[in-house]
Amino acid sequence: MDPDIVLRELGLPFDLVKVDRTFTGSLTERMDAQAAAHAIEAIAHGLGHTVCVDGVESAEQETLMTTAGCAVLQGRYYSAPIGPRELEALLGGTASEP
Repeated sequence: MDPDIVLRELGLPFDLVKVDRTFTGSLTERMDAQAAAHAIEAIAHGLGHTVCVDGVESAEQETLMTTAGCAVLQGRYYSAPIGPRELEALLGGTASEP
């Protein structure tokens, strides 16, 4: 039995798998975390889902995750969190307060 077919037939109602920052933080120290990241990426992509990695804080973490095939990364390595007004200024558009 092909695992990809079985998983596809489950009809899971999502298209994005997000890797939490608590997991991302251990990528550079633990080989088992790296193996798990590769497995998550393989399963998600095998199902046609996108993987978003949260909590990327170093070039090494970025390299590990892009090498694993993850293209959507977010974290302080790219930018500190910003509010609506800063986002508006950055994008040159309008933003409303939450």
